[in-house]
Amino acid sequence: MLPIQQIIHECIKGDRAAQKQLYYALVDDLLMVAHRYTRDANFAHDVVQNTFIRIYSNLSMYQPEIASLHTWAKKICVYEAIAFLRKNQKHTLNVSIEDVLIPFKTDHNHENETVETLTAKIQALPDEHRMILNLYFFEEMSHKEIAALLQIQESSSRSRLSRAKDQLRINWKAAFFFLLIKTWIYGS
Repeated sequence: MLPIQQIIHECIKGDRAAQKQLYYALVDDLLMVAHRYTRDANFAHDVVQNTFIRIYSNLSMYQPEIASLHTWAKKICVYEAIAFLRKNQKHTLNVSIEDVLIPFKTDHNHENETVETLTAKIQALPDEHRMILNLYFFEEMSHKEIAALLQIQESSSRSRLSRAKDQLRINWKAAFFFLLIKTWIYGS
């Protein structure tokens, strides 16, 4: 495999093999980012496809002294995911609390179930809250940056993040209560 700077240089020249290498170097991370926003594998693939179109189109403007290629690509993916959600608001998912409460099984690794449960709870948040949570914690954007990106007030970003954290706290307590009831009814 070529060094990343050489891959970038070859991609700019239109080398298909280099574009393929770049694709495989980034695709998994970008799919995770896109799925955090879209909550749907097919939509995430659409977002990633649009992301790669923008990456290849703008690769000559990439500045490695400002950000790593992965960081730059993820930022493009976030923008594409937000644009996709704005354009396709009719595709938002309705998830009930029952969908979020993942029952614990004694023959599984509890640490993995905890991560899966938390991921499911984040995915179950309303779009406006989940988006702020992702931008703030996963993309490490400030409220000022989030407000500019989403074209909202900075105070709205803060309040939506607060509501998202409150909703996660409530859902987590509900899941814990569900686990206690299940254990009480069915035993361990």
